[in-house]
Amino acid sequence: MVTAALNTTSALKDFIKKYLEKRGYKTTEGVKVLGKSGAEHTFDMLARRDAGFASHSIGVALIPDGDEKTRINFLHNCANRAYDVGLAASVIVATTPLSQEAQRLAQHQRMKIVNADEIQTLLIEEPARKIQFTGSATFETRSQLTKALENLNYRIEREVNSKANQEWSTPSILLPMRMTL
Repeated sequence: MVTAALNTTSALKDFIKKYLEKRGYKTTEGVKVLGKSGAEHTFDMLARRDAGFASHSIGVALIPDGDEKTRINFLHNCANRAYDVGLAASVIVATTPLSQEAQRLAQHQRMKIVNADEIQTLLIEEPARKIQFTGSATFETRSQLTKALENLNYRIEREVNSKANQEWSTPSILLPMRMTL
């Protein structure tokens, strides 16, 4: 059961910080990052993980309470900042429910909304596997590459079909592991 203490923004942010750090991310709060546009952007929290082949960055923002227009503008600004600095994902921490319109916007911008109700799922989730780096990034076979990527917490899916204007199929696709945040 989720405790009342997790209903505050700072408690949710602290939980997310610990959650990400347990999964190999290094977190920094109040970080300023220079975007591709030349603008400097401040993030409530930035989580980074170097996974050998690639590094992953996640921005965490605390959505302010307020009227609907203020919250939607905040989400637009978060999406713009994330795009400008090239973040892989954004997490929005909300202590009060968002409207349907705000939820659709966040989903469209690939932002994950986290509130106290979702903490229950995070509390019971199996901890991530420890990341194991190999001494070399040279692979002689496809299975060696697949195993190395699985050790870096990637999920391998075979015969994936996707619709993006047209249907296509590929023999295998490498996807980052599902992170429930």
